[in-house]
Amino acid sequence: MAQEIPFCDNIKDIRIINHEMVKSLTDGTTAKKNFSLTQESLEESLSCFKYSGNNKKISPFVENYRLPAIISSFYDHVFEEGSVPNESQLSKKYLNTFFEKQDNSNFLLREKYQDTKRFGHNFNGYHLLPRILRAYPSLIRDIHFYTICLASPLFSKVVYSLKYDFYKGLDLGLRYKDKSFFVSLHVETSRGNSYKTKKYSRHSYEGVEEVVLEISFDDCKEVGPFFLYTDKHLNKLINLLEKKVN
Repeated sequence: MAQEIPFCDNIKDIRIINHEMVKSLTDGTTAKKNFSLTQESLEESLSCFKYSGNNKKISPFVENYRLPAIISSFYDHVFEEGSVPNESQLSKKYLNTFFEKQDNSNFLLREKYQDTKRFGHNFNGYHLLPRILRAYPSLIRDIHFYTICLASPLFSKVVYSLKYDFYKGLDLGLRYKDKSFFVSLHVETSRGNSYKTKKYSRHSYEGVEEVVLEISFDDCKEVGPFFLYTDKHLNKLINLLEKKVN
């Protein structure tokens, strides 16, 4: 059986159900908080953010290592702080959670998170940073789209699950006209297309009402350094859902 890529701090799942966040831990306990982010408040924050992840050198060792899930640090920050992390906050949380700092630039992956099929668990921080930052814009884009859907009166329920997102590639759950759907958000880039191919080769979606919303960056709006979904994409999603319910 393949080694499961872990989440941070014994997290089993983090869900957002309409305006409530629920963090479930592996010991069976749960914690709840209000989810107060809106499209407007999020865009206001993002307009002041910086992004330095473009054109950074990629380390083959880091790329091929089954590192802990960066997305879990992102959503744990949202749960604990009630805001999205900037790139520095995300990087620090991820490194502090999963690694022991050896010196100014080297980090040792904590033993319980190590890939047992690999030899060597020391990483240069300059090599880890590009991988963390490369994941960051899509995390921002996805939670922003959640807020767009949440504001729409057409959905009686909007759900996000860290577990379903990371392990199944299902970005969003929606209740539309008394029917439940999962939405997969797909940006048409070479990296996005590669992920899409891997996703459908790894998982079976039999019995899952999945709607795939495909976009290009040309259709997005820029807020700060990020390309984000708009109401245009919401309308496209609704058209796709209408074809499912009719």
